[in-house]
Amino acid sequence: MSTGGRSTTLNSFWQHIKPASLPEWFFWTYGTIVACSILLGIATEFYFLAGLPAFFLLIYLTIVDFRKVFFLLIASIPLSTEIMLPNGFGTDLPSEPLIVGLMLVFLVYMAQPGKRMDIRFLLHPITLLLVVHVGWIYLTTFTSSLWVVSLKFALAKTWYVVVFYFMAGWLLTTEKDIRQLFWTFFTPCYLRCW
Repeated sequence: MSTGGRSTTLNSFWQHIKPASLPEWFFWTYGTIVACSILLGIATEFYFLAGLPAFFLLIYLTIVDFRKVFFLLIASIPLSTEIMLPNGFGTDLPSEPLIVGLMLVFLVYMAQPGKRMDIRFLLHPITLLLVVHVGWIYLTTFTSSLWVVSLKFALAKTWYVVVFYFMAGWLLTTEKDIRQLFWTFFTPCYLRCW
């Protein structure tokens, strides 16, 4: 009898503390993970740990709906800062990692059956010129005396062309999309000027 009473008491306890809906449960769980990551980053002095929850959330969002991440990339371009790396390399944060990630996701997406770009887009003179341009860059990379620098340049050209030409051509098909692109870029650009 007492066991049943204890079970009833536990059930009423869980009903009081469990969130009413899945979004609320996700909010509290994710908030707890963020707080723990920040504390762990401060305690260990590995401050990058504080950004891991945002990183994993971004990966999830990229897999589920990369269109939103594309517009996040567009908004981050005016706010990006160049960071110098060893051996004379540099990268723009946060835009360049987003570009590389979006390129990989888009290539995997387009490799799926039934996902094809419009043949008119692929045979457009600008598309053909871009393909020849990037192909020439790769060809000259093999004859370069600084082939590591040339390969990085060729890869950078590739992910810029894939994301800002092919992916943009896939995603931006209506006037509403173009307006959204404009305001997504213009708003942070305007705010940065202040």
